[in-house]
Amino acid sequence: FPDEATPQSGMAPEAQQQQANTMLQMPNGSMVSAQEAKAAFEKMKAEASRKAGKAEQRIDDWLTECQSNAEMRKVIDDAVKLGSGVIKGPVPVNRKSSKWQRGDDGVATLTIIEEIKPASFRVDPWNLFPDPACGESIHNGAYIFERDFLTGKKIQALRGLPGYIDAQIEKCLEEGPKSLAESDGKTALYNRSTKDQFEIWYIYVDIKAEELEAAGCDCGDSKKSFPAILTMVNDHVIRASLNPMDSGEFPYDVIPFKRRPGMPWGMGLGRQLRTPQRIVVGATRRLMDNAGLGSGPQIVVRRGVEPENGIWEISPLKIWIESEDSGGQATSPVTSVVIPMLQAELTNIIQFGMKMAEDVTGMPMLLQGQQGKAPDTVGGMTILNNNANAVLRRVARLFDSSITEPHIRRYYAWLMEYGEDEDEKGDFQIVARGSTALIERDLQSQEMVNVLALCLNPAYKKNPAKAMDEYLKSRRFDPAAFDYTEEELAQIQSQQPQPP
Repeated sequence: FPDEATPQSGMAPEAQQQQANTMLQMPNGSMVSAQEAKAAFEKMKAEASRKAGKAEQRIDDWLTECQSNAEMRKVIDDAVKLGSGVIKGPVPVNRKSSKWQRGDDGVATLTIIEEIKPASFRVDPWNLFPDPACGESIHNGAYIFERDFLTGKKIQALRGLPGYIDAQIEKCLEEGPKSLAESDGKTALYNRSTKDQFEIWYIYVDIKAEELEAAGCDCGDSKKSFPAILTMVNDHVIRASLNPMDSGEFPYDVIPFKRRPGMPWGMGLGRQLRTPQRIVVGATRRLMDNAGLGSGPQIVVRRGVEPENGIWEISPLKIWIESEDSGGQATSPVTSVVIPMLQAELTNIIQFGMKMAEDVTGMPMLLQGQQGKAPDTVGGMTILNNNANAVLRRVARLFDSSITEPHIRRYYAWLMEYGEDEDEKGDFQIVARGSTALIERDLQSQEMVNVLALCLNPAYKKNPAKAMDEYLKSRRFDPAAFDYTEEELAQIQSQQPQPP
């Protein structure tokens, strides 16, 4: 049944009555009328909405505990600078919480509660190595590698933990940290910043059961392959475990700032600005160099002239004596030559480079609060603002499709698989509209002042109080904080003249 009644204006009244009396078969086999079936559907829909609300609250609580907003800001920063941002999650983490309880004797005792909960973390794009054959999505590859660095103290702390192989950890500690084999610039940077640290790898790949059993992971059927997580240090497997997600999906999401065909990595602003940046930097350097050369005039002293004090330097009120054999120069014996700075010409080149940077990136200066030469009229500014916000809309929708939807979908799968409250589970669909809604809400807030004025006209039959609540919400205020109390509202109504 549809959520709302379908218009049936073209149907005769007797046909409408006949359809209303139609008997339908329910899933349990019973026959009910159309009205009863619709009532049952509405009840089921309300129950599903209630469960979906609880599931949404649970996932939001998990994301709040791991400070996902701060991690997402790091991901966006990576995407703008490097072209790609990576978020990892959900991954199981051991969270500790404190709880004070007062006993019968009046003494309060502290209880430490440890729980396994999902969390999300930002991953450096330089440390993620997907399958080269994955195409534009890392989830199309057969495996994925993640690199991290741990100190020897943290490697020692892994001994005795469930799933870790103590003998392999001892080998790694005896060998010590191994240097990286690569010699590229980024690896050299890591060598300096991660000196005396162990390089640890996390590999997500399908592994045969017999190989997992050799690492101490019991899988049951030895003839199958299972999605597993391998942890390696110094080329030694120190842990092997099954992927906590039964689907075997990789817990990574990559957002490309600008799509590149055939690869999961995107293009950042730095790469897009390469040509305009060379123009601006080159012209600015030339302007500064020329300003240094032209900051003072060049002094030309003709032959046959000597300073009276014998010191060859320029100073105020200095006397120069013309020698007798100079022959009497017709022009001034001491002249100055001014080197033109070409400031206007070089500045135009700089402005050209700045304009090209706006064009190639689609990020106008208007987004940074600079009006420039935009027309200072209401219509012109509205058009410019809408065009400038098109970039924000694109980025917001890209974030929703690349990060929000797949990331929250995995959290939903985690809830279905490991959630303890059955009342939070159901057949739900993830609808990501958070990032896009923020942009649209900001645009709507600019029009709320006009909406308030229109709602005061009773001919439109709109509630001014509700419009005011929406305006306060758009300005990030709590509408309830501005409401009258019942006593104040009754006093106001008593003071108003009663209509005849």
